[in-house]
Amino acid sequence: MTQFRDELRGWCKGEALSEDHALMVVVPEDLEITQIEETMQTIKCLGRVRVRGRMFRDNLKCFLVLCECKEKIDPNLIPPEVLPVSGAEPWKIVISRGGDTISEDFAKKVHNLLQSEGRSAEDIQAMFSSAVSENSAPDAIIRAVGDLLEKNRKNFKRSFRSL
Repeated sequence: MTQFRDELRGWCKGEALSEDHALMVVVPEDLEITQIEETMQTIKCLGRVRVRGRMFRDNLKCFLVLCECKEKIDPNLIPPEVLPVSGAEPWKIVISRGGDTISEDFAKKVHNLLQSEGRSAEDIQAMFSSAVSENSAPDAIIRAVGDLLEKNRKNFKRSFRSL
């Protein structure tokens, strides 16, 4: 993760891009730029997302993608991964500051919440796979997650306080 963070910082410097508005995402081969941008824009706190560059990593068989975000990146709001609109495996998100600790804390909190509800990440993915058609807008997914969180707000707050 540190290596990716260092690479992101260097890439931002080379592109004259503010680290406060940039992130890197690790994606599989065979994706169009529009697919990457569409998926990244499902993270509403980023605003409009534009791909600024791609670099293939042969040893990992994936692309590192530099993205510029309209909104300033708040490390407290960025998840460690994003589920692609296509429903494939999650993509790792790298930000230049605070990523490891915040990502691990976020993942731990989500895991504890799911565990307290007797659920797993697979349950959430299955719920979205069956409930969301191919033509659904990302906003519908965001609303569904918001509804789920609102229904479990009391348990959610209790889980966060216990950490």
